[in-house]
Amino acid sequence: MKYINIFIRRNLLTNNILYNKWDFWIDRGGTFTDIVAKDPLGKFHKKKILSYNPSLYKDSIIEGINYFLTTKSKNKLNYKLINEVRIGTTIATNTLLTRTGDKTCLFITKGFKDSLQIGDQTRPDIFARKILKNKNLYSKVFEIHERLSSKGKVLLKLDLSKAKKSMKIAFNKGYKSIAIVLMHSWKHPKHEKILRVIAEEIGFKNIYLSHDTAALIGLNSRGDTTVVNAYLTPKLNRYTSEINNKIKNTRILYMQSSGGLTSSSNFEGKDAVLSGPAGGVIAAVETNKKINKYSGLIGLDMGGTSTDVFHYENSYERSLENTVAGNKIKVPMLNINTIAAGGGSLVSFDGLKINVGPESAGAIPGPACYGLGGPATITDCNLVLGYIQTSNFPKIFGSKGKSSLNINASIKALKVILRKIQKKFRKTMTIYELALGSINIANENMANAIRHISIEKGHDISKHALIGYGAAAGQHICNIANSLNLKTIIVHPFASVLSAFGMGYAEIKCIKTKTIEKNIDVYFSYIHEDFNKIENLALKELKKNDPSANLKKIKIIKSIGLKYEKTDSFITIPFDKISLCLKSFEKLYKKRYGFLHSGKNIIIDNISIEASINNNIYKVKSKKFEKNLKVKNEGYCDTFINNNFKSIKTYKRINLKAGDFIFGPAIIFEEDSSIFITENWNCHVDQNKKIIISKMHNNLNKIKNNKKVDPVRLEIFNNIFMSIAEEMGTVLKNTSYSINIKERLDFSCALFDNKGGLIANAPHIPIHLGAMSESIKYVIKKNINNIFDGDSFIHNNPYKGGTHLPDITVITPIFISNQKKPSFYVASRAHHSDIGGITPGSMPSMSKHIDEEGAVFNGEKIVSKGRLNEEIILEIFNNNAYPARDTKSNLSDLEAQLAASNSGKNSLIRIVKKYGKTTVNFYMKQVKINAEKSIKSVLSKLNNGKYEMLMDNGSKIKLKITINKKLQNAIFDFTGSSNQTSNNFNAPRAVTRSAILYVLRSLVNKKIPLNDGCLKPIKIIIPKNSILSPKFPAAVVAGNVETSQTIVDVINSALKVQSACYGTMSNFTFGNKDFGYYETICGGEGASRGHNGTDAIQCHMTNTRLTDPEILELRYPIKINNFSIRKNSGGKGKFKGGNGVIREIEFEKSLTAVILSNRRKVSPPGILYGEKAQKGINLFKTKNKKIKKLNSSESINVKKGDIIIIKTPGGGGYGKKATV
Repeated sequence: MKYINIFIRRNLLTNNILYNKWDFWIDRGGTFTDIVAKDPLGKFHKKKILSYNPSLYKDSIIEGINYFLTTKSKNKLNYKLINEVRIGTTIATNTLLTRTGDKTCLFITKGFKDSLQIGDQTRPDIFARKILKNKNLYSKVFEIHERLSSKGKVLLKLDLSKAKKSMKIAFNKGYKSIAIVLMHSWKHPKHEKILRVIAEEIGFKNIYLSHDTAALIGLNSRGDTTVVNAYLTPKLNRYTSEINNKIKNTRILYMQSSGGLTSSSNFEGKDAVLSGPAGGVIAAVETNKKINKYSGLIGLDMGGTSTDVFHYENSYERSLENTVAGNKIKVPMLNINTIAAGGGSLVSFDGLKINVGPESAGAIPGPACYGLGGPATITDCNLVLGYIQTSNFPKIFGSKGKSSLNINASIKALKVILRKIQKKFRKTMTIYELALGSINIANENMANAIRHISIEKGHDISKHALIGYGAAAGQHICNIANSLNLKTIIVHPFASVLSAFGMGYAEIKCIKTKTIEKNIDVYFSYIHEDFNKIENLALKELKKNDPSANLKKIKIIKSIGLKYEKTDSFITIPFDKISLCLKSFEKLYKKRYGFLHSGKNIIIDNISIEASINNNIYKVKSKKFEKNLKVKNEGYCDTFINNNFKSIKTYKRINLKAGDFIFGPAIIFEEDSSIFITENWNCHVDQNKKIIISKMHNNLNKIKNNKKVDPVRLEIFNNIFMSIAEEMGTVLKNTSYSINIKERLDFSCALFDNKGGLIANAPHIPIHLGAMSESIKYVIKKNINNIFDGDSFIHNNPYKGGTHLPDITVITPIFISNQKKPSFYVASRAHHSDIGGITPGSMPSMSKHIDEEGAVFNGEKIVSKGRLNEEIILEIFNNNAYPARDTKSNLSDLEAQLAASNSGKNSLIRIVKKYGKTTVNFYMKQVKINAEKSIKSVLSKLNNGKYEMLMDNGSKIKLKITINKKLQNAIFDFTGSSNQTSNNFNAPRAVTRSAILYVLRSLVNKKIPLNDGCLKPIKIIIPKNSILSPKFPAAVVAGNVETSQTIVDVINSALKVQSACYGTMSNFTFGNKDFGYYETICGGEGASRGHNGTDAIQCHMTNTRLTDPEILELRYPIKINNFSIRKNSGGKGKFKGGNGVIREIEFEKSLTAVILSNRRKVSPPGILYGEKAQKGINLFKTKNKKIKKLNSSESINVKKGDIIIIKTPGGGGYGKKATV
């Protein structure tokens, strides 16, 4: 290729076509820069160079262009030969990862200075011992004294003098980039506009207003996006200016995350974070979407450190809510899912099973075969199995960069792992079986990522084509297609540089989106005015990108996002007549979620304009070709197939012609990669030089099990079982109606064996962990001869495996091969917004009898042989002293739980078809044994301990832990804990079980499934009729949310592993007969060895989200006056406890409010001489400014103008602080 390029560029520069020009399409990645050059004759050429090589060149983009335009004598570049340059770049993403953006200052509405830091209050990993949150991109924050209501009314006049003073301070401290984020400015931006004028007068050049950045509702998401823009854009502008100065008088366009091109003047940080990967999506779609025989496309871009996947069906899928490098960004982006699986993913053995990733070897030292002392990776596995060959790679490896890939180094690295496996299992395994098993794990992880973006969302992908690209995809693509039962694979001739190739197929595009939040029936007739406004903005920006553009030829696509009332998940559809919009919405909603909400209002969430300039560059060749079945191979290579090495044919892609037909197994070598055509697949080259790989027939042979535990299979089944539970959770979230489930994510999903033993519990809400198993076992016992295929059961009885009544469990048996007894069960537990009881929201503060807390279900059939027993369910909800207030919402959420069960059922049946029931059951047993061994390993490192802790109601939790290190088991003895109480802090046995399970799992520093095996080495002693084992009719609502937190703190303190966290969920509800709202409020994390507790975070048994303040104020008659971190509320010590929060809510009408909390009388203690944290405080402030201190648990009738202030506790300190 190099010699061809030299020949072409010499001739093009010396012949009579000097005035014809080149086009360059470039993807500047973190490791490599890919260049696709289109010469004046219309031919394409490609080049891959290192993005960073300071000893040879300063900038890889200029170097790449220089490669094609410089003559042999290396004359100066003649940029007159360039027509256009299109660039995708990872500079924005890398800046986020390395935290090297511009010094940024945030200006935000008074009362919300910490709102972006607190976010939705959830922790990223529920089992993390030391909670680590992303550091703020802004390094200073100032509050602006102003306030507008959700309707635009001025509640607090903008204080210009204070604003100007704050801005001058920021300017004098060297802040050059500022983000201005005010409450409700998405719709009412007048105060933000005034502040921009002040900032400009002071001298700020980089000013970013939230309503300009993302005119969408949501203070935190809009604020995060604005900060990201302020942090990234100045650096991005400097970079594009450098490029512009080096390539003068040339049109240069940049790829945005949305898949559209823009000029440097409009290229902003918020739109640049997926700049590179977006090009691959565009190329994959635009070069294949016109092929009618495919119902859609799946893209898989596998590189060195990660894999990107996408789904396409009729139109590009974009998302507004995105998280990149831990930062939330609310702008339209192509929906690309990235997982940590690439050629450089590390292969390791954790003592029980083989792991692949998420760590990567990176470019330096890289895989072992690079010859720089790197570890074993997936690339090494491919090399030793023969899927890639050393002869096909250039000699650029080793310490001097002149060696071939080193297969001996790969073998040596894999042998290190193999010896560990053989020592543990005394199992005969070869390095080739280890390598193949590791690849199978990686393949299954990638297949699961594809299921997540397609099948989980209701798409039928059976007739989709799989597009493989990126340097590592070719070795894995056939096996991934097998896992997904796909029948067609497409590999483009430029697959290794497809993201760069896609730059040429992208259109100059501008997308503008606006929040509406109006009832469609009321507002639809006015919507055209809003469309006209954002269309004019889009056209203005498009004209700026391309001054020569003919506005009449610009393509305009209008979209509208619709959703049901009081939900956040919307569906985007093409804009049309109102009847057609509603019809499309209902069709897509039912396809995705399985049902419709009858009688619910439909809301216009947002509208969108996509304006673009057509780019008809790609022409599909339809010329027929003749099949050539006698293609001469280039040679042979030894490849590991069916547990043996087999000599298979090899081909060079450069020599293949249209019509050439190849049967697998075979390998096709490309310049910098290879394509492994496995058995049962064949391929041909089409008229556009694409390789089309086709499955010959379905291989339904079940994978055999030798009844010996295989560490490879163990990891695969770990991931499979967890993936099924997670898929169920996705379906439940998407199909649910209530805020508690859909937005706060107060639910959990799990699968169980035929006896009700927990196999895998997706990491959703910790209080549900392990608790469902007792419910399943009770339902099985109760209905021993009354369980049939098509049945489902409902349960929440707290004395029979339930936790508290709002947590309703739906249980579905799964029958395999018409057997009379269930083979498995799946279940979901979800917190319903109201199930009756004496107060709205079913979280009463003063209940003393279970009947005062709502409806009780006792394992009844919710579905009988496929028929929903609605009458029975409604009778239980309504036929009690305090009936449920919104049974339509309850039924909708129960339907969502049934949809989740159906998802789990279908997935389990699919797995059984693939592996066989015997194998699935065998590994269900093994994953429990795996979990048991992991817990035993932890127990061997812990010491005996005891601890007791008082609660605000005077009750005591007492624990003695006795550990037998030799037998690796433990006794958790709660003897001495208080008797059953007359209030509602009684915790059912299942709650204590969940708390112990959570603590033990959090002590395991590796990924293991959460299942019954974790408690196998544990004996739990709980005295009967105690606060931890109440009997009917004890009230229990606070036991689940409050006592559970104390139990965890007692266990941690007894083991001396962590000081007490804030120790309460600070449950707060308000409402009336028409509605109820419920939230839990975060506090401070307890300190531990080597770790200061994190401020303002959900800890231990909860991890529910908090509704954004703008959305809360729009939907409910309240106003958030303050939500901030409670400074100095954490306990002091060698390591400090985290701080709690202050939440102040003002009411705009008369309502009933309920606070259910703990740690208002008893402070969260420290351990090992660490100091206690500050107690929480509940305050009631009347309209006339009188302040009353509320009890830990209290119900109060509030009036307009009244305020409730909740100050949550901090976390305890750890260790004695050193003194001077």
